[in-house]
Parts: sequence; C-alpha cells; structure tokens
Amino acid sequence: HPAPRRVLVIGFGAGVTTHVAAIWPGVERVDTVEIEPAVLQAAPYFKEINGEVYRHPRSRLIVDDARHFLFTARDRYDVIISHPSNPWIAGIGNLFTSEFYREAKARLNSGGIFLQWVQAYHLLPEDFSLVARTLQSAFRRISLWYGVSDDLLLVASDEAVLPFTPQYRALFQHPSEVSRVMRRYLGVDQPEGTCAYVALDRKSVV
Repeated sequence: HPAPRRVLVIGFGAGVTTHVAAIWPGVERVDTVEIEPAVLQAAPYFKEINGEVYRHPRSRLIVDDARHFLFTARDRYDVIISHPSNPWIAGIGNLFTSEFYREAKARLNSGGIFLQWVQAYHLLPEDFSLVARTLQSAFRRISLWYGVSDDLLLVASDEAVLPFTPQYRALFQHPSEVSRVMRRYLGVDQPEGTCAYVALDRKSVV
C-alpha cells in the first residue's frame, strides 16, 4: 500500500505481524482481533520477536470473533491481514467464505489491500484453489506470494498492487526497525528482493 494509516490484523499468533504493522512508517493504528484470550496472555513469552507490541501506543488488541467484529464494527482500514488457523479446523472455515470476504472489502478504504495467509501443509490443492476462487469472487485482482516455510499469501485488491512504492524503497535506504525485520525473516535487504516471493499473478492463481 502506498500510504497505509490504519491496519486490521485477524489473529494475533506470536504477534510478529501486528508488530511489523505497528512500526510501519505512517501507520497510525493497528487493530488486532484475537478470539482466544490465552493467546494474548502468552504474548510476553514471545517479546523477543513481537517487540512487546502489546504495549505499543498504536496497537489495539481486541478479544472477539473476527467475523462478528467485521460485521459489526464501522471502522475502515487501508490494509486487512487475515491469518487465522487452518480452514479445516472447526470454527475457522467461516473466515474463508465469500460473505466474509465481501464484508472485509466493505471495510477497506479506496485502494485498500486484503491479505489472506494460508498454511499450505495439510491442505489439498483443490482446497487451496477453492480459497483462491472464493477470494477472487470478492476482489478483481488477486496474486499469490510465498511466505516462509509452508505458508502462502493471497494478496487481493480492486486496483493494481505496486510492491515498489517510494515508501517501500525508502525503508531500505536507511537502517530501520522494519528493514531489520525484513532481513531477519525474509532475507530481503533490497526492495527488489521481494520479487523472489511472487508465485503467481492474477491470471494464473485459480
């Protein structure tokens, strides 16, 4: 996103995604929705990788079901990052439906981006294809990116996603907390290094 100010993260996990969003230049607020209070209670055990984001002034942690939050909150966001657990786990599948994706789109500002994190292990190719087709039913543009290990990322929007915005390039011109995170987790120390994680464009995903 060329200038994200508000970000919604669905699923806290160890808190790394929320941490990166909170330290991203220009971001004013990050809302993170987590259904399991114990996950947030465990956050201090991962402070070495989440930067104690639970104390960050721009980070708001919300205990709620993400579907309920999205359908009832009136907030709008520039970026929504959804990384719940595997879609085949009981109760998780409703975060991969066409209704959920349409509502997520309605909560995005103009030019907003939705990112769906998918754990590729224990997931059949046809099931992954179903997730991609369902997401594509709500957004005009979709692309597939590699994550780390067995993770895949589906990036959806109604407008073209330009990975090399001036803001993104500026992150690598001077050492910053964000550039250190990019180097630590992805081995990327130049903006062009991001290209290594592009798997398929929108014409090839489904």
